[in-house]
Amino acid sequence: MLRTTQCVLLAALLGVAGCLGDVTVDLDRMSGNSAVADEQQDEAQPDPWDETPPQVYFVIHADPATGPELRRRWDNLVSFMDTLAARRAANSVPHHVTIMFTPEWGKLIAEASPDGINRRKAIAAWVADGHEMAFHSHTHNHTFRDGYTNAPQFGLDVDQTDGTDLCSGDRSKGECSLDYGLSLVRDAIQMAVPGYDLKFGALGPRGNGGADIRWGKHDNSCDPDYAGDVTLADSDHCVQAEWSDALNAELEYVGIGFEQDAPLAATEALGQSSCVRYGAATTDIYALPFAPFETEAGQPMLAVTVMADAINMADARYLIGTVMHPMSYTGAATTTVWQLFDFLDGQSPLTDNVWGLTPSVTLSEARAADSYGPGAVCRDFR
Repeated sequence: MLRTTQCVLLAALLGVAGCLGDVTVDLDRMSGNSAVADEQQDEAQPDPWDETPPQVYFVIHADPATGPELRRRWDNLVSFMDTLAARRAANSVPHHVTIMFTPEWGKLIAEASPDGINRRKAIAAWVADGHEMAFHSHTHNHTFRDGYTNAPQFGLDVDQTDGTDLCSGDRSKGECSLDYGLSLVRDAIQMAVPGYDLKFGALGPRGNGGADIRWGKHDNSCDPDYAGDVTLADSDHCVQAEWSDALNAELEYVGIGFEQDAPLAATEALGQSSCVRYGAATTDIYALPFAPFETEAGQPMLAVTVMADAINMADARYLIGTVMHPMSYTGAATTTVWQLFDFLDGQSPLTDNVWGLTPSVTLSEARAADSYGPGAVCRDFR
């Protein structure tokens, strides 16, 4: 099986890229699984992964907001999920997603109001339909923080333009810790689905640092970095410090966003699982990568045709994951998202799906099916 590639992103620890150059590479032979000479290649038995499509998954970020904006984002999420359910009913292709909630969404879901009751009913229906609920937080390395941290040594979570405290809880009662933020989401989901176990969490983003000021403020206050010689931290510095206490004890697996500042090529969207040792963890943690579909400001990062090309060129050794922010599942912006689902359903006018029909899976479903990625060795450690 020959594949032409330029730079394959294996998304191992820290999501680093492995560049193979502008050459044609026999990935089967590189893997050490080809036992025949070149002249016998046509007679060889197919590799076990070669005829199996990659796992494709969508991570939906329920990003920080408060007040009317938070309620508007909830309504947009419901609209998106309703449309996804209608597509699934019409096309019979199972599409599951993983929704990662930030702490303020936990408060919204847990409200003792008729609206709160309806939100919990929606959560229960989504879980019954096969979707996964998970945890997310915008910590010290994010431009738009949510106010919750397990690393107070980096300073209070405040707005860097006006100094406003971003935590809506009582600091004296520990209501600004990341552990408390996790409890808000966990308890709200368990109100909807008793006993529900949150498996995956994602902190971040990572790799969004640098000296540039965005929207009038830096996106990282974890300084100094490990070397102590720059003002902004290494890409995983914040995450390492945040992954502790209840967060480390309760969450079994981690989602890792690609470090990406420019739109991806198809080969860069090829991901693999990895084993990471975060913060207080004493064993390796199974990690799944995902690339941004769009930035939180709406900048396209993974074009529909690029993701389609990645799926077409991949096989069971690879994972094609993307994260969607509220901008992507709001109003007319969803048109692009549905074009991608058209491709998965084999109905795209843009390009053919060589696999025919491709379902999307949750992070836990991708983990359960992962037998070939580097992370398979630690898949069951926690």
